[in-house]
Amino acid sequence: MPAKKVKAYKKAIAKVLKQSTPEQAAPAKHPGGRPTKYDPALIPAMLKEFAKGASKNEVAVFTLGISKDTFYQWVKKNKEFSDSVKLGEALSEAWWMRSGRQNLENKDFSATLWYMNMKNRHGWRDKQETKIEGSLKVRWEK
Repeated sequence: MPAKKVKAYKKAIAKVLKQSTPEQAAPAKHPGGRPTKYDPALIPAMLKEFAKGASKNEVAVFTLGISKDTFYQWVKKNKEFSDSVKLGEALSEAWWMRSGRQNLENKDFSATLWYMNMKNRHGWRDKQETKIEGSLKVRWEK
């Protein structure tokens, strides 16, 4: 590079440095806090537990060794983890559905308890239809 261009670059850099404020010139600060424990290698173990019918709380605490808060932060921040949790929820629901189907003829099986579990854990709801009939008259007065 010619000496003339080097001199011009140095001059331009010096000008920019003079114009910047101390905050702008300072190096970026480390965000602080503890580094995340998140590792994509944890996903297969997590899915294995979901496939046995585990809840998100069970997976967070027993499989991943983290709190529920950390679990949901990982869901927010990591698309791969979030997608894996959605798949895991489907695997867990399928396990519970199979468990219910396979135990229908078992005398010790509590269908009511199983159904309440499905409603609470997987959002199952009783279907309710509402049909509204009639007419409505609106009268406008000044």
